[in-house]
Amino acid sequence: MSTSAAQPAPEEEKQPSFRALAPYADTLSKSVAAIVVALYVAGFLIVSLHHAHFGFTTTEPFRPRILAAGTWFFLLLAIPAVTLVETVRASEDSTGRAQFLVIACAGLNLLAYVLCPIFMDFSNEWDLPHGTPLIILIVSAAVVIALMISKKIPRAVSATLSVITVVVVILVELNVTLEHGFGPNGPAAWFNIILLLGLFRYTTWSVDKRRSIETHDVLLPGFGILLAFSLYIYPHIKASWGGGTPVPATVYFGKESPIKAGQAVSAQVVEESDQGFYLVAPKEKKAVFVPRSSVTLIYFGDKPSESVLLH
Repeated sequence: MSTSAAQPAPEEEKQPSFRALAPYADTLSKSVAAIVVALYVAGFLIVSLHHAHFGFTTTEPFRPRILAAGTWFFLLLAIPAVTLVETVRASEDSTGRAQFLVIACAGLNLLAYVLCPIFMDFSNEWDLPHGTPLIILIVSAAVVIALMISKKIPRAVSATLSVITVVVVILVELNVTLEHGFGPNGPAAWFNIILLLGLFRYTTWSVDKRRSIETHDVLLPGFGILLAFSLYIYPHIKASWGGGTPVPATVYFGKESPIKAGQAVSAQVVEESDQGFYLVAPKEKKAVFVPRSSVTLIYFGDKPSESVLLH
């Protein structure tokens, strides 16, 4: 009898363990909700600013591309942020961090040249002139590492060389982007600028200031970074990856369409909704809304003549 009465004990011991997990589950659910809200708010602002560039506002607030835009923003912000943390950990003083800066930027540039062409639409090809900033960083990083190992030159000299190199590289990347169009130098400059600004802000803050960061210290710079992302980075992320690159298409209008009745027009699809399509004609910057009832067929591609379905 005593043996059978003692059997329920293991089940009773399990109950407190499940109860102990309840606070963690509540914290986890709140954290997930906060992350989703942050992704949505950032994504909604990015997509709205992107659409405003074409002259219209976001019509459907609950679309997957809004969360995709927010995810891309935080992902491409996290890369230089993690690099910033590692740069801060590399040394306890500002001189040592400045020494490590050119090495960190060289790694970010290499990452931009290797990974960004996968999910971004570049208007130019990677050739030697466009790869010049990466070459400068790699050579400068090797020089700074040699100076750090030799210890024959004061640390302040190598630190100054590192900061000057990064600033020069950023200017070169921006100049190349303006002259040759958006290429790997665009996201590379994005990474470098965020890292440089973050390191500058961290270095100039006191220890007490780092422990008591106020809302305006994050909100204003954060909105500036989000604005830059929506204007210069998001429009070049491929639409197939949830980005804002317009999709080239040939639109066939019906015979009763108020515009281009019975004709086919080459255009770019900026946005699609349940009501219709927002199209941008070649060499134009503002979108035109076309109801679905006016469109009989859309071929997504540059050359409809290559499709056997249209012959």
